[in-house]
Amino acid sequence: NFQNIKKIFNKKIYSNFKDNKSSSSPVIFILGMPRSGTTSVEQIISNHSKVFGADELNILPDLVKKHFNNFQDESIINNVDKFKKDNLKKIGEEYIYELKKISNNEPLVTDKLTVNFKWIGLIKLIIPNSKIISCTRASEDTCFSIFKNYFTSNELTFAYDINEIVDYYNLYSDLM
Repeated sequence: NFQNIKKIFNKKIYSNFKDNKSSSSPVIFILGMPRSGTTSVEQIISNHSKVFGADELNILPDLVKKHFNNFQDESIINNVDKFKKDNLKKIGEEYIYELKKISNNEPLVTDKLTVNFKWIGLIKLIIPNSKIISCTRASEDTCFSIFKNYFTSNELTFAYDINEIVDYYNLYSDLM
C-alpha cells in the first residue's frame, strides 16, 4: 500500500491538478504515528472559539475505500493521471458534507486520525485549501508507547509486535 501511494502521488499528478480549487472551508488534519502528540495538538487548536475538534474520524479512509479500493488495485495506479477534477471535487465535497454533520458548522474543523498521513496526497487533491499538521516524536518513544498501549482500531494491527511496529514506523518515515 505504501509503495502504491508513492507511485500515485508524484509531481505529475499535482501538475495535472494545480488549478483544482475548492470552495470548501479548510479542514485541519492533525496526523502522524499514533502516540506522537496528535491529541495534545488538537486540544490546543480546538480551544479556539472558531475551531471544532472532531477527534479521530474515519471519513477519509472510508472515502478511500469507497472510491479507490484503498489504492490496492493496480488499475488505479496505472490510471491515476486520468482522475477527473470534478470527481476529486465531489469526493472533497462528500468529505466536507460528512464533517458538517458533526461539527455544528464551525468555520474550522480538525480531523486527527493519525493514519491520515497515508492520504496527504489525496487530501491536497480533494480539499486543496486544507491545512496539515504532522506530529512527530522520537522514534524510540513513539514505538515503545505504541507497544505498551492497547488499541481498538483495526488500522493498528501492527501495534502488538515490536518488530512490526518498527517496520511500520520505517514505512511511515519513508513515506513522510
